Amino acid sequence: MNISLNKKIKICVMVMLVVILFTMYFSIDVFLNADENKYENEGAYYRVSETLTESELYEGVYYQNDSAFTAITDESRLIGKALGSEFYGEIPLNLNEEYTQNAHILTIPKESEVSVIPWAVISNGQWKLSTILNTARDYESSHPGYKVIAAFNGDFFDINAQDDYPYTTNGSWVSGGDVYKGYNTGGWDCVAFDNSPDAEHPFKHYDSPTVSSNVILSIYDEEGNIVYERKVDKVNEAISTGEVGVYYGIYLEKKYQETEVENAFIVKNPIKTVAYSNESFYGKGEIDEVGSCVLKQNQFALKSNDTLLNDYLKKGTTIRVQYELSGEISKETEVSGCWASFLVDGLHNDSHRGYDYMEYRYPRTLIGYKENGDMVVAVTDGRQANKGYYGLNGVESAAQMAYYGCEYALTLDGGGSATMAILQNGELSIVNSPSDGSVRSDGNALLVVTRVPEIEMKIESSATEISIDLNIIKMIDDYKALYIEVNNEKKKYENKTVIFNNLNSKENYVIQLYAETDDGLVKIPIQSAIKTKKIMFEINSCSIKLVEINGIEYYEIAVDYIDIDSTIAYMNVKIGKEKFFIEDGKFLIERSYGSPLTCGGELVITYVINFDSTRETYVCNFSDAVINDSMTIVSSIFDRIEKEVNDIFD
Repeated sequence: MNISLNKKIKICVMVMLVVILFTMYFSIDVFLNADENKYENEGAYYRVSETLTESELYEGVYYQNDSAFTAITDESRLIGKALGSEFYGEIPLNLNEEYTQNAHILTIPKESEVSVIPWAVISNGQWKLSTILNTARDYESSHPGYKVIAAFNGDFFDINAQDDYPYTTNGSWVSGGDVYKGYNTGGWDCVAFDNSPDAEHPFKHYDSPTVSSNVILSIYDEEGNIVYERKVDKVNEAISTGEVGVYYGIYLEKKYQETEVENAFIVKNPIKTVAYSNESFYGKGEIDEVGSCVLKQNQFALKSNDTLLNDYLKKGTTIRVQYELSGEISKETEVSGCWASFLVDGLHNDSHRGYDYMEYRYPRTLIGYKENGDMVVAVTDGRQANKGYYGLNGVESAAQMAYYGCEYALTLDGGGSATMAILQNGELSIVNSPSDGSVRSDGNALLVVTRVPEIEMKIESSATEISIDLNIIKMIDDYKALYIEVNNEKKKYENKTVIFNNLNSKENYVIQLYAETDDGLVKIPIQSAIKTKKIMFEINSCSIKLVEINGIEYYEIAVDYIDIDSTIAYMNVKIGKEKFFIEDGKFLIERSYGSPLTCGGELVITYVINFDSTRETYVCNFSDAVINDSMTIVSSIFDRIEKEVNDIFD
């Protein structure tokens, strides 16, 4: 059939219109979807292409790993190289070019009952470098009843040990109200975390806080409450009537200088001390003795001509001496150093002192908060072009934090220190890719912690069962009961062993605890894991018979067995002093060698049930069995094997 020219034209036009409309629809859809995942902020934009992993931790704390892109759209922002500062590579940073980013985002809801705690490892009077994993373990060991569910690096620190007292933070540092470091290096800024549920914002930025001119002495009662406080008049100097003095050795040129005291209240085994100089000290512990001594490293002493104070001072009394922060920040109990606030009122801010650190691309650790009071932590990898991890500069950082809803954000230490860890399967694990190639040991960390019951968990397993017993040392008042979950099955713990059965052998199982509250069952961050054992092998029969092969007579030893989980490492036969390995359940020995029965023969089975490579051995003697020249099933051997194997299994 012929189609007229006009009809052909009409068909072509209709087809073209359909194609155009489809293309427009597709383009608009892509554009709109792209806008949903993109945020531009005064010279750069941040765009998420995919959320690779995401998980809710505890108390509503949420982690996500985003694959993203950044691009700089303002010529004035093209500072440094694509990979970082002038020290990292020669790749130019191009305008409007998208660079891939690997971002790790932690969101802490305002209503979440967790706390952000500054912490550092301080031992024997010295500040130690430590990974954030070891820093978290150190915190938990000294704070029973608290669990770290996430951690990230904190303040810049004396990484090259240039200070007389090395590895300390650049800024002031307070944890739990204890001022471990009052003074700050070079007017360093600080961030104070407010963990109270009524706080408008989760943290507050302080410019160059100052420290008190006097040491403050605190006296504690047996319950750990402060019952008396006063200022200390002298440091490492003689005191006059009514005065109080504190004494400790200090570090000069990285060497500890001992100090001698007489008629003093001496703390020889303190909880913790940090002796920077005559102008900065922290010490806390029980009075061990009253008298005279040379103060060694990590020791301090108090002398008092104050009669009111003397009523409190005796052996066993806990005292604390510290320089405290002054002004508004003196009320803060959790303080860490920080640097430039690059996002203010949701907009990029480059006017803050110290912003030069933000000009180049680095791996970044950033903290911010939303208008609703939620806190956001972002660790973004960098200096790893082979992985597509380029890092952020200041304007890119602002675009990133604004994308995640922040109205205010500032930077912590970055570079090789940029690290984040979260609690996974009961263990704190690093989730980002530190640019050093491994986790750096830092001078401090910031920990996200929550209260948990103090519990010792005893776990045992067989091939098909897991048994769990709890020793509850201290319960949380709001918790009515505890539940244990294994393999999606929850069972209430009622002061007796809880058993989960019908499990698979050789399989890892996560053990998760829940608490019963007025709001129902709540997951708590107490978790463990165990692998069920292998199924024990079974012996069906063991036989010894005479066979003839090529005119030669042999004793054939055969073991018929079932070994589902490959528990048997090897089998062998011992005859006299000789050992012969059995392959595929059979073994031949010439009759002229001597009967396995009359020569003290033994069947030896070496097997592995556990997953700690512990090998166990089962032995069965042939010596009391009977055999003749015809095929004989040695039932006595089989019966003995069956009984002894069952005894082992039970």
